[in-house]
Amino acid sequence: MSILKQVLIEELERNNHFIDSAEKEISQLPNGYLSKKNINNKTYFYYQWREGEKIKSEYIKMKDVQNLDKKIKRRKELEKAILEARNENKRIEKVLK
Repeated sequence: MSILKQVLIEELERNNHFIDSAEKEISQLPNGYLSKKNINNKTYFYYQWREGEKIKSEYIKMKDVQNLDKKIKRRKELEKAILEARNENKRIEKVLK
């Protein structure tokens, strides 16, 4: 087996391991988004997500907004990284054939 092929196989395994661990982490993070609303000159934050056809909404206390925002951003980063890893796996598999 050539060195290049061996390196590509290792990279494929590394990507698959990353995808598995990232999907586990994503399952623990909230999906949806934060919505900011101004009512009577006061700012309120709501966590919104989709359940089927309906959009659900939940009020978030000001002290919890930053923590929830970090979790939502982390989920988006992981989703993007998983997509990139899957695309890279497709390219690697084409080369290995």
